[in-house]
Amino acid sequence: METLLPQPAPFSPWVSPVAGHPARTVDVWCAYVPGGWTPLDADQGWWGLEELLSDWAQALAARGHRVRVFHNAPRGTGWMHHGVEYLPLGAFRPQEPRDVLISWRCPRLWAMPVNAHQRIHWEPLAPEHHGDISTPQPWMNRVDRYVTSWGAGAMDALSAAFLGGERFHRVAPLAITPPLLLPAEPPVSERAVFAGPPDQGLEQLLALWPSIRQVHPHITLEVVSPRRLWAGFQAKGGSAWLARLEQALVQPGIVQTEDPTVMDVWRAFHQARFWLHPAPLCGREALVVNLLRAAWSGTRLVAPFLGDLETHAANRWDFHNFLAGHPEPRPTMACSPDLPVHGWNDVIAQCWEPLFEGA
Repeated sequence: METLLPQPAPFSPWVSPVAGHPARTVDVWCAYVPGGWTPLDADQGWWGLEELLSDWAQALAARGHRVRVFHNAPRGTGWMHHGVEYLPLGAFRPQEPRDVLISWRCPRLWAMPVNAHQRIHWEPLAPEHHGDISTPQPWMNRVDRYVTSWGAGAMDALSAAFLGGERFHRVAPLAITPPLLLPAEPPVSERAVFAGPPDQGLEQLLALWPSIRQVHPHITLEVVSPRRLWAGFQAKGGSAWLARLEQALVQPGIVQTEDPTVMDVWRAFHQARFWLHPAPLCGREALVVNLLRAAWSGTRLVAPFLGDLETHAANRWDFHNFLAGHPEPRPTMACSPDLPVHGWNDVIAQCWEPLFEGA
């Protein structure tokens, strides 16, 4: 499904195989992640928002659009992956014509003299890196659309005021597309899952596990945590921290999936009744991605208060009430109104392609 490109592939005339909408040439400038990543990281269950970006780009390409993502590519190479071209940032040519140009989470792009019919800035979460947002930012005057998704209410109001409201400001929900083949078995009533890097409350959860088993004696826990991510955390916490974590994992009722693929993550959510996340203020990106998976799978989140993401978890069971054995609350709604239980195809058709009009 993926091909290594020795050099950037030039644009060629593009015809949409999907009837009913015009095909666009769409470039995405993704300079937010400095350490570098490839589209294969998303297939391995990366848990960053770039996983959603890859999913979105793939769905956009499947609808017939020509999509290129410029990013910090390791080894400076390009990839063709599921119909999307991934190219190093150095291959980006600002004056090359394109229908749509999108900056992903990083507005530095708009300091360049770019050539695009539609210029869009996409902020999937509340921005924490743009400096003072109480005054207009010069780059805002250089975009045609400012797209926000989650947890950016204050920025929504400010950008609407600065950019002219409906003319320049749009809100598009986040989505995720599950694999075509999910396990057919129903979820196990007493199974829980922890999914994410070890710094997102795993040590805290393992310390509480004996107390949880006292209240829920039949519960089991699957820890889905990629070991490739542990090296960086070991450097922060030292070998003693890693040894302590390894020892805590050896408890009754706990199994670990050490090198999960994205299919393993989906399977774990699909088969679990509870998703235990005791530290919601850590790892907001993983929390967002897994909130979408949980909505698809019908898995109930067990967590403390989520702050600005609380509205996206209508069925959350408070972690302290869960630990105390209080009755499980009745479901209030299937999901939040802006937490759609459908894939990117619907969101693109309803929200994104209308933004491309005029390109």
